[in-house]
Amino acid sequence: MSGVAAAPANVVQLVRSMSDAEKDVVLAELIEEFIRVHGGNLTIPVRKPDGEFLGYFVPPAAAATQLRVTLPELTPDQLAATQAALADPDDTFDAEEFFEGLSREDRD
Repeated sequence: MSGVAAAPANVVQLVRSMSDAEKDVVLAELIEEFIRVHGGNLTIPVRKPDGEFLGYFVPPAAAATQLRVTLPELTPDQLAATQAALADPDDTFDAEEFFEGLSREDRD
């Protein structure tokens, strides 16, 4: 199809005739082109040709920026506690003690 405009019905028919593996390859290429055309620093609304809104695509650069904006900065102590919890989730807190504390709060 390089250089030749295909009718939308033909494109849909072509996509539906592809194997799942072929669709994965084509989708990755289309996403790469989508980022190139629309830029990769912001979320990009995705719409069908008839205008139906499908959602937002979040390129990696936009996701990284968004994380920096929304995630709080951890103190060194908080970061150490988080890393310790991730290293050994079973040693983070006593569930029975936690629920007992909730029950005490309900009684107060």
